[in-house]
Amino acid sequence: MDAYCMVSDAASEYEELMELAEASDSKRQPTSFEMDMWEERWILLQKELCQSEVVAEFAKSSESPMLQLECAWKSQDWTKVRSLCSSSALFSAVERGEPVVKMSETLLAVADGKLSEVENLHAQTAQLCLYRWQLLPRLSSGSMSHASLLHFFHRLVEIRESGQIMVETNNHSSARTLPDLKNLLNAWRHRLPNEWESLSMWDEVMSWRSHMFSAISSNFNWSDADTLSTLHDRPWTSVRMAKTARKQGMRDVALLLLNQATDERAINISDAFLKLREQILTYYNLDSKLERHGGLNLIN
Repeated sequence: MDAYCMVSDAASEYEELMELAEASDSKRQPTSFEMDMWEERWILLQKELCQSEVVAEFAKSSESPMLQLECAWKSQDWTKVRSLCSSSALFSAVERGEPVVKMSETLLAVADGKLSEVENLHAQTAQLCLYRWQLLPRLSSGSMSHASLLHFFHRLVEIRESGQIMVETNNHSSARTLPDLKNLLNAWRHRLPNEWESLSMWDEVMSWRSHMFSAISSNFNWSDADTLSTLHDRPWTSVRMAKTARKQGMRDVALLLLNQATDERAINISDAFLKLREQILTYYNLDSKLERHGGLNLIN
């Protein structure tokens, strides 16, 4: 199931395997290697399904600092991120040249408004990524090591732009004026992961963008809802990721993301149309008459 991209079914089977292994008293227990592999695949599949709460609960129970760090910044628990980045548990990762910790420190600096530190931390993270890149063999198609580092560079570009957004946002907010973010939002719309890349990669990019949109909204909450909707791109972001989930065959995830777009106070006409279109396409399931009727009810 895992090999055939049946994500939800594979996640359920891995979970059942782990539960059976823990409950079994027989002598034929799985090896530690097998258990580690099952756990690793289960975590990756839960990320694909955008089950952040499930992953966060597992990270807490397993006491995995790297996984806790990832869950903390995605949930915007910056106190937890600050605590983990300064903990001894992650010192070894920093010494090994892992860019994940430095990138999390950069995200924290942007979230805390310490914009003077962003450039320095960004440069350190980029240096670590470049060092790991030059250790890799020649670029070849299908190399996950190259793809993951390219994904890191993608995120680094947007983190640096986020620092610039926060500077402009703070300046305009104190002056009670509105910034012009159209060029940047348009650039973000065109700079997306590839449609065939894993949904977890999409989620990392879109989760950070969602945080930035929330920061913009909180800084300009004194403006009316229609004006505020022009300063961020949260509805379009949810719809676009839902489209990717649908094309990858994960309809439940697509509907979950589309429901997030429904929570917006104001949504422009073009985004509302894209959301409705995506909902209809997601409900159009030839194997389920009930889902098709749900799509027809949306049109009516």
